[in-house]
Amino acid sequence: MLFELKEHENRLKKCQSLMEKEGFDVLILSQDSHVFYMSGYRTQLFFTRFRPFICIVPKKGLPALLVPFLEGISAEEEAWFDEVHLWGVDCEAENAVQLVKKYFSDKNLLNATIGMELDLGQRPGMLQVEIEALYKELNQCKFKSCSELMWKLRSVKSKKEVEFMKESCRISEKAFEVFAEQAKAGMTEREAFKIIGQTMLAEGAELQGAIIIISGVDHYKLANPWPSDREFKKGDMVVCDYGGVYRGYWTDLTRALFIGSVSDRQKELFEVAFKAHKAAAKVIKPGVPVGEIDKAGMQEIKDLGYLDLVRHRSGHSIGMELHESPSISSDNTTLLEPGMVFCIEPAVYDFSAGHFRIEDEIVVTEKGFEYLSNHPKELIIK
Repeated sequence: MLFELKEHENRLKKCQSLMEKEGFDVLILSQDSHVFYMSGYRTQLFFTRFRPFICIVPKKGLPALLVPFLEGISAEEEAWFDEVHLWGVDCEAENAVQLVKKYFSDKNLLNATIGMELDLGQRPGMLQVEIEALYKELNQCKFKSCSELMWKLRSVKSKKEVEFMKESCRISEKAFEVFAEQAKAGMTEREAFKIIGQTMLAEGAELQGAIIIISGVDHYKLANPWPSDREFKKGDMVVCDYGGVYRGYWTDLTRALFIGSVSDRQKELFEVAFKAHKAAAKVIKPGVPVGEIDKAGMQEIKDLGYLDLVRHRSGHSIGMELHESPSISSDNTTLLEPGMVFCIEPAVYDFSAGHFRIEDEIVVTEKGFEYLSNHPKELIIK
């Protein structure tokens, strides 16, 4: 298990307290991140969409895993609790829906209020026909979304989760460092992608995560493209938005470098992004509404006279997924708490010059915040 038993027990206790408060009798969790979070079990078959993996969390007592037959031994080895049920040929049930129905019947839950991941950036890991069949089989139950509950549960990271994310940041920073040492005119975006990805894996990442490389006037207008065979040229701004995955936890960082030279306009906008990042980070401490981070970053950009170059919010939470809740948008009233982890990235865009943002990962502490990423923020010319 990646986490100690006590941490899993604390997650369950907090989850069941929220369930009691919000009127849930049981949760049917099938989004892969939730199955991992509540059970400690994960599999590379989470990447597929043909087999449901389900963690059922009752309001009282321990959870249960419902997995396909071939995953039974792995689930029993990795889950922190004992109850694992299998579906498939010659199992308790032929398919996942029948197995859920059997579990609910055995546990006397056929009139329960059930929570499922139905909105707020969450999705069940089941086919639509399976969800419809589930509603039909449990037609005496009441279904409602538990997405807000799960975000509340996941938004504050444990010490171990923060350790994993700090290591993911180290891996990712090393990858950019290696790329920056080799960057030159004539290198392609695809070659840069390869250097960053291979270095992440060599440094211990489980996955190379997201690696976005944008270079040159003809590509600055693009948002999140796959890398191309375009070659870097003198005067190009090469924007790298990247982050590896370590023990299931993501990193999201952005840095840029300039090939050969940097224009006055690029220097000007780089300084705007740098000042906006500092202004946004300065307000971070427990008890402050999340939206104040965005307001501070946007106010700095407005004061400098570049508000018309803003295209998005000032950042997002991160963890087992690249983008999590709460979002750093001006209308978000969620209060910051110690253990929350965010990517701070107020930015300005001029498609004739480049993308200008400095994205770093921070954790909220008892008195303020700490950077999990430690990249230098200075302008880099290669």
